[in-house]
Amino acid sequence: MSADAMSEKLTGLWAKTRDSVLARVAVIESATDALRTGTLDADARAAAERAAHKLAGVAGTFGYWEAAEMAREAESAFEGTEPIPPMCVTQLSEIAVKLHAQLMVPPKSE
Repeated sequence: MSADAMSEKLTGLWAKTRDSVLARVAVIESATDALRTGTLDADARAAAERAAHKLAGVAGTFGYWEAAEMAREAESAFEGTEPIPPMCVTQLSEIAVKLHAQLMVPPKSE
């Protein structure tokens, strides 16, 4: 398969996956907002952890290596039941913004 054909297939697959990927980013954003306001409950925290885990996998699949690493950081921050340290709130907010920005751009084939 030529590089152009592979790139076209990757772009098509991304187009089908993009909305669900961005929905996972929205779960992380929502949980981060709730964390900032002190309203993050256990269910939302677990949902954010799951969304970050899934996001790390799919981002890596499409070559978004930095996004995959940031998603793993978010997953780690939301993991467990211990209180999330205040310094993590800022970090999670930055991660959510960067994830959204990076994942809005179509993947590049190598």
